[in-house]
Amino acid sequence: MRESVTKMNLRTRHGRVIAAAVVALAAALALAANASTTPPASGGIPAPGSSAPKDDGASLRADIESARTRLIAEYKSIDIRSGLADELESRIDVDESNLFEASKPAADTPADFWDRNTAVVAFDRSLIDQFAAGKSHALADVRGLDDIPLPAGTSGMLAPCAIDVPTSYATGKPMALVVLLHPESTSESTELAEPLFRMLADESGAIVIAPYARGDEERSRNAVDDVYADVAAVESAFTIDRRHVYLVGDSLGGVAAFEIAAWRPDQWNALLAIRSTMDSSDTNRVSTTLGGKAIYIVAGTADDTVPVDGVRRSVTWFRSVGLAPMYYEVPNATHDLGPMTTSIRQAWNDMFAGKRAVMASPVQIPTPTPPPSGHP
Repeated sequence: MRESVTKMNLRTRHGRVIAAAVVALAAALALAANASTTPPASGGIPAPGSSAPKDDGASLRADIESARTRLIAEYKSIDIRSGLADELESRIDVDESNLFEASKPAADTPADFWDRNTAVVAFDRSLIDQFAAGKSHALADVRGLDDIPLPAGTSGMLAPCAIDVPTSYATGKPMALVVLLHPESTSESTELAEPLFRMLADESGAIVIAPYARGDEERSRNAVDDVYADVAAVESAFTIDRRHVYLVGDSLGGVAAFEIAAWRPDQWNALLAIRSTMDSSDTNRVSTTLGGKAIYIVAGTADDTVPVDGVRRSVTWFRSVGLAPMYYEVPNATHDLGPMTTSIRQAWNDMFAGKRAVMASPVQIPTPTPPPSGHP
């Protein structure tokens, strides 16, 4: 597991991100230009059997260019407030490069692809507008999706926090809270824009937040402070049902979840790690701080980023110290979310229902291997 976690922690250099985005953008533009001699149409999903492909990203590209223009115009003030102007520009480069049919992953439906991108662009525009204006939206007024600059720990700087609030929320009505930690090289807004997580938020009627958490450094002590600051801000703005506060981590975010939860275990009712698990260096802290905590782990047997053998070892170790995680193993699933959707949904629902394993697991683990070392 240590090798895979190290791989997930490698920072993507700014220049390489922009270069990759520019190449993707140029290639996609060329494809779009060659697709048809008629002007591209915007909005909606192409009708099946259309004779000429439509450019569904045209209006979204116009929106994201508007965000870029404002970012450049207010670059200095945005950087003073956040220290993130450079990173936000890189984010827009990458997000814009995805606004072409040629960028659609093979496993995505067109509806999911454009739905995700529509949410991402809306997040980008809202975030840049708030940073540029020097005034964040009031958390208590949010219904639906937003990405709000919040004070980052004790630094005095502002950092993004994506949020999804049920439109049915009424002031004073207790609501469940889910804190969603993102994978490496994935923004908090891209993670919450994922149709799967928005569907789960809607079905469970929960407020879901996705903290920026120092980007790829979300395992750092500063990231820990930022996450708890975001939780405190949300609890001040909304009535949170303290019986239902969950920490969910995806990929690198799953590793970070165990570290973050160990600092203030009483804050959390349960942890869910998706295509991820605890790092072996955290065994001592986890065993002494998370006793009695409900834990849920979802893994794919064909995952090359987080190999299933490491996940199985961690589950075996949890059992050896008296913890009993609910374990959901998906045959032949890689590191893509798609094939894991059913199991993630089951784990999420089990978490909300408070289901627990009693020194057992829904999936039997073949040939137990030695638990990870407790040495850092």
